Amino acid sequence: MPTVTQSSRKPEAATVPAARTRAGWSRVWTPSVTDFFFGAFLVWSFAAGAGWEALLTDGDTGFHIRTGDFIRQTGSVPAVDIFSFSKEGAPWFAWEWLSAIVFSAVHGAAHLKGVVLLSGIVLTVAAVLVFRYAIWRGSQFFPAFLLTVAAGGAAWVHFLARPHIFTFLLLPVALWLLERDRRQRSAGLWWLIPLTVLWTNLHGGFLAVVACGGIYALGVFLEEVWKAGSLTGGLERARRYGLVTAGCAAASLINPYGWNLHLHVTQFFATGAWWQKAIQEFEPPRVGDPQFRHFEILLMMSLAWIALYLRRKRVVEPLLILFWAHQALSSVRHVSLFGWVVAPLLAEEVTWLWREWSRSRPARSAGAILGQLDADFSRQPMGLSPWPLALLFFLWWSPWQAWPRDFPAAKYPLALLSRHESALAPAEGAAPRILASDDYGDYLIYRFYPRLKVFIDGRGDFYGPEFQREAARLLAGKHPWRETLERYDFDWALLSVNWSLAETLKLLPEWRLVADDGRTLLFQRRKTLMKVGDSVE
Repeated sequence: MPTVTQSSRKPEAATVPAARTRAGWSRVWTPSVTDFFFGAFLVWSFAAGAGWEALLTDGDTGFHIRTGDFIRQTGSVPAVDIFSFSKEGAPWFAWEWLSAIVFSAVHGAAHLKGVVLLSGIVLTVAAVLVFRYAIWRGSQFFPAFLLTVAAGGAAWVHFLARPHIFTFLLLPVALWLLERDRRQRSAGLWWLIPLTVLWTNLHGGFLAVVACGGIYALGVFLEEVWKAGSLTGGLERARRYGLVTAGCAAASLINPYGWNLHLHVTQFFATGAWWQKAIQEFEPPRVGDPQFRHFEILLMMSLAWIALYLRRKRVVEPLLILFWAHQALSSVRHVSLFGWVVAPLLAEEVTWLWREWSRSRPARSAGAILGQLDADFSRQPMGLSPWPLALLFFLWWSPWQAWPRDFPAAKYPLALLSRHESALAPAEGAAPRILASDDYGDYLIYRFYPRLKVFIDGRGDFYGPEFQREAARLLAGKHPWRETLERYDFDWALLSVNWSLAETLKLLPEWRLVADDGRTLLFQRRKTLMKVGDSVE
């Protein structure tokens, strides 16, 4: 037998750990399916086209940033209005105060570029969670990918830099915890209670976890009674979800306003008929509108699957589908959440059908090849690698990314306001009273607070139906617009050309047209004439 010397063994001993180290680093840097989905969704939704700027098409982002500024500066959550002159000092529930702090901190560090990137990351991570939840439920790659993308298409109408992005993020987490416990009891279910505390202070969508918990309690009860005929067993299973739902409801009281927040929310939704008429996101979705095409596909698919679920004596899924379908058909703002809920359910079922169909195909047929390709993709690693961070770093510094420096100029009169900033928002002295719509009011808060206060802004729950009607009649030039105009003693009027009052003010001698940029008209009341030329821009 050949003699093995000590010197000949040393390189082998050194090589094994080195090989393991290289293999370990290779696994760390090997892109996973999750990495691929993260990058594809982020680029498709935001990095391509005008996606980043589209996140700022709702001016509410402005007052959320300034609310966060106020909280960070004063160390307290506002209890009364700080933004308007029309309801100054009235009780106000800044119920999304924690989101406001997040937006304010990011804006202070990286301006609007940071705000839109944060929002894009949160929405993309939410989509990743939906995708991974679908995989966990038993879906293969292609069904999970396609249905999550369809859910993203349905949700795109609400891809905005606003606090509801955190509901997009937390809803799939809550559903995953509930379903995991349904399949095998886990202490992780009780994480829903602290999650609700966080959710309550980020966004009013925390009611979704209470609704889903109640659906699981009812669903597992009915399933147990139906399958085993045991009322006692059904009550025992339902008790667990009833307790966690009650715990979540109690946890939602941990907010700066306590139970008063719930009373305020109840009163707000009690006027639902008004909000559906007055605010676009509260309207029912318009069937046939191209922007709701993905929603219609998901709706028809999920309703068709209810019968199949019931044949297998599964009740939780039909209850989830029916509840969220009702919510979505009642209000556009719930269309996004409907897609988030049903995409993993449908992906699981489509996978089962796809497997059965592809197995019956000849080995060299397109169906069998696609089935095998899908299976191969589904066996790939699912964990995250550093590549998503590398992508974010690249996008942040990329010279090809059009990051917003301000809100969209196509929607807000940025140049007009810049030219007249010293008159509209003076650095010293009393601020003038500006008549503007709620959308313009949001932007005025972002740009000029605390130098001026607004007539109305996007806080619909704060102003209430009666004031909103009064403002709408004024802007539309409907009776009694003249009395309202005089009562609030406006100095300026910043009006879209689409508002009828803009044409009316042109005819009034006490008002002078100062600027016209083609989309927005700026009027000044003659009691305080500007120190500029009389020509109209």
